[in-house]
Amino acid sequence: MELVVTSDTGTIGDLYALANELQEAGDAFAVATPAVAGTLVLCLRCLPADVGRRSFTRFERSEPALLVDLCVTEEAVDGLTTAQQREALGELLREWIGKASLSRSAPWSRNQRAELRHGAEQLLVRLGWLVGPRVRAAELCRAGHPLDEIAEATGLDLDEVENLFADTTSPD
Repeated sequence: MELVVTSDTGTIGDLYALANELQEAGDAFAVATPAVAGTLVLCLRCLPADVGRRSFTRFERSEPALLVDLCVTEEAVDGLTTAQQREALGELLREWIGKASLSRSAPWSRNQRAELRHGAEQLLVRLGWLVGPRVRAAELCRAGHPLDEIAEATGLDLDEVENLFADTTSPD
């Protein structure tokens, strides 16, 4: 299955760069989903909440293409680091691709639908969008590793690791 990624963003957030990151991994997705015909089209949008745009999925038989139009609000990503945005989008993409793969309009078998979901999840994990460096850093914080070593091991800024440490050790 071919992967095409596009974005529609305002000035807040890093979705344009993140969309490019996904698109560059398109060949790996195609290799992971050889039995699934068509194109997975991901549109990443970051718009003001007052626009009221909602995420949706649709299967286009004429192409054939599975569209996942994912919209997050500028307010939701404002102030988040790129790593935080990546992880938030990774979870949303897993959820929406999972929903989209169940489209009754798509002609795929149960195994092909599973291959699509698995291929997408593999890609998101490989890129650090799922189980990314922030997740690894939080695990290392809980295990008691020194914060500077965690920052070095994960590639995160020390400030971000310190914030994760505070989040993982604060009683909720």
